[in-house]
Amino acid sequence: PPLITRKLDYMASLITLRRTAGLPAALEQVQTNTGKQLMDQIQHTIHEMHNKENDLLHQRETQAAASAHRTRQTIIFSSLFAVLIVSGALWLVRREITAREKADHQLRMSEERFRALADSSPIGIFLTDTNGQCLYTNRRWQQIYDLTFAESLNEGWGQTIHPEDQAAVLATWHTDAQAGREYAQEFRILTRQGEVRWVQGRSKPILAENGIVTGHVG
Repeated sequence: PPLITRKLDYMASLITLRRTAGLPAALEQVQTNTGKQLMDQIQHTIHEMHNKENDLLHQRETQAAASAHRTRQTIIFSSLFAVLIVSGALWLVRREITAREKADHQLRMSEERFRALADSSPIGIFLTDTNGQCLYTNRRWQQIYDLTFAESLNEGWGQTIHPEDQAAVLATWHTDAQAGREYAQEFRILTRQGEVRWVQGRSKPILAENGIVTGHVG
């Protein structure tokens, strides 16, 4: 820059003057207006450079602090977001578990009420799945067919049908059950003691809210 060049030239002239005319002459030259102006200009320039350097350092520190602050905010936000997601998932799981437990409890209570009513019924009652496999019989049904509860399940009840009626009864029953139709048939059963009993078998399909058959009750 010109100011630096002028200062170098001025310093060179002072060195030359000191060598030729001595130190007093060089000091006198420094104290002149030209020397003072150059020194003042150089000091002002250095001061400006120092101030600019401080400004740049301050800007960099501010930018670094802002970047660090944004990074911290991002980390905090991400952490909070993750916590919210996990908390929300846990809440949904707990709600699902609670709803399922409540539904299971209501189902158990409903089944217990049904069994209590069925066991006190004077007529035989049975439940099957959609294929006609027996799932439940009440006490009166077991007495009529001379079977235990375990013996009556699945197709066990068919063993008591009179041999002459068995094939036709089972064929009609499975056809109507799998078709989701009402069933009605009169046939004979044969007890362990050899007693022949005439029974009237009837059932209706159990429909869900959407109209799908979920089983049969008779």
